[in-house]
Order: sequence, then C-alpha cells, then structure tokens
Amino acid sequence: MRWYSTPPKGYNGNMTKNIAIGILVLIVVVFGAYAFMTSRAVAPVTTTETATTTTTASVPAAPAGKLVSHDIRWTIAPLAEDATGMPHARVSVTVDGKTRVAGTYAGTCKEIRVSGSLDGKGLLAGELSAVQCYWAGSGDEIGVFANEDGGYDLMAGELGEPTAEAPAFRGNFKVL
Repeated sequence: MRWYSTPPKGYNGNMTKNIAIGILVLIVVVFGAYAFMTSRAVAPVTTTETATTTTTASVPAAPAGKLVSHDIRWTIAPLAEDATGMPHARVSVTVDGKTRVAGTYAGTCKEIRVSGSLDGKGLLAGELSAVQCYWAGSGDEIGVFANEDGGYDLMAGELGEPTAEAPAFRGNFKVL
C-alpha cells in the first residue's frame, strides 16, 4: 500500500489552490508596502547652511545711566568635518552693522539665549548675546559683553561638561 495513494482525511482539492492564492496575496501586500514606503523616502541632501540669528539687547551705559541698544547678529557657517568626524564652524558677529570674524571653532555651534546654554544658566552677567560651540565634553563660548563705557567687547571662553570630580565649567574669557 502506498502512502500517497489515498488523500488524507478532510482534504479537498481546493486546499492547494487556497494556499497558493494566500501566498500570492501576501507577496502583493509586501511588495505594495515596500513600493509605498520607498516612494515616500527622501534622499538625504548635503548642504552647507549659514544660520543667522538676530538678538537686540539693551545695556545700561556706565556714567549717564542711559540704556544703549545694540543690534547683534551671529553668522555660523558650518565647515567640513575633520578626519575624526568632528564638525567645525566659522563664527562671525555683526554688532550695529559692523562685522567681525570671531574664528573657526570645533563642534556644533548654536546661539544661546537668556534661558539656554550648555550649563542651563543662559547668558552670563554682562553678556548681551553668545554662541556656544560644543563637541564631546568641551567647547568654546563666543560672546558679546557690555563694557563700562556703554560699548561692547567680543570675547571667547572655554566650556566643559560636568564630571564626577568637577562641576560644569564656563570661563577663562579673553577679548578677541
């Protein structure tokens, strides 16, 4: 007696046809989902952007006690990454229509406001506007600081994230 000579109990001839149709429907659904998702995908675009932000600040002038307003605009021009993958950016600032290049800094740069900065404390005392460039635990802060005569100084300082041994660091500012 052959084992394949008699169909199994409960088998009808349409079972093979139903399985084939089910597999075909599954293939069509998977292909359709793939086609839909790939048609909606957008290829990444590599661009070099210049981000410009504007901040206007008022600071008291020392002798007369009047408020002096400075129009401050930062330009952050991203540059190519170095061999280790670290980004760099060229930072410049325009204060009252006069532009100065602050320099090229390692890391990702962004303007900070009164309520934002690496340490969460915002702008420092006397700082009218600033940009922080940060990467892998340390960085630089470039700021426009009010001085005693109602003018301003462009200064750069160091940044460091907190460690188990030391709190976050933000200081050693020098006039550029």
